[in-house]
Amino acid sequence: MKPIIWPYKMTSQSAKLLARELGVRRVYSDRHYKPRPDHLVINWGNSNCANWFQHRGFMNILNSPEAVRKASNKLSTLRSLQDAGVGIPQWTTSKEEAKEWARDYNVYCRLLLTAKGGQGIIVADHPDMVYDAPLYTKAVDVHREFRVHVFNGEVIDFTEKKKRREAVHNPLIRNYDNGWVFCRQGIELPDNVRQGATQGVLALGLDFGAVDICTDSNGDYYIFEINTAPGLQGSSILVYKEAINGCLCV
Repeated sequence: MKPIIWPYKMTSQSAKLLARELGVRRVYSDRHYKPRPDHLVINWGNSNCANWFQHRGFMNILNSPEAVRKASNKLSTLRSLQDAGVGIPQWTTSKEEAKEWARDYNVYCRLLLTAKGGQGIIVADHPDMVYDAPLYTKAVDVHREFRVHVFNGEVIDFTEKKKRREAVHNPLIRNYDNGWVFCRQGIELPDNVRQGATQGVLALGLDFGAVDICTDSNGDYYIFEINTAPGLQGSSILVYKEAINGCLCV
């Protein structure tokens, strides 16, 4: 089979680099492309079906749009992971319950269910600070945080989030703008994190995904989200290339 990259947007740098490394084409959702039986479409973050899905003779796809849709919505992700018995932060859709939590804990008011990179989050440390939101999560006492890449049931790569040098660090929302970066040198992945990440991807019906997951001071793990179009660079691109080529030999 021949891999075809189907990015959620053609400007996706990771999809572009991956296609270049594999030496294959990228296809648009809304332009002419006729799937072939010998094609393996790599869905890079698309939650909606493409125009060419009408060609029913083709079913060779990694990450169905339905699974990506579930993963891209914070509420549906938490529900699916909870049903599967996977470790997640406590969550609620009740503002009153969130206010009770805020008496003793930080509460994340998630104004946007499909936001990325910490967008649409307000941290409430008092009941009066709890905003109207479709989802609330109770803060976890994060000890270590990882991004674990799972492909066809196997962990193929992982990094750990660390404080960025010479930056102001916000421990409540750990993204690049708040002084955090992913590092890979000298990192060991706890067994329960490896198992939890693998189970999380399976629970969402995904073939691959990058799992944002942490451990607390007791070593218990919690999954925050699963990315279906993760940022790739350097060695991570080669790891995905190898994983995709492995599918072609099956």
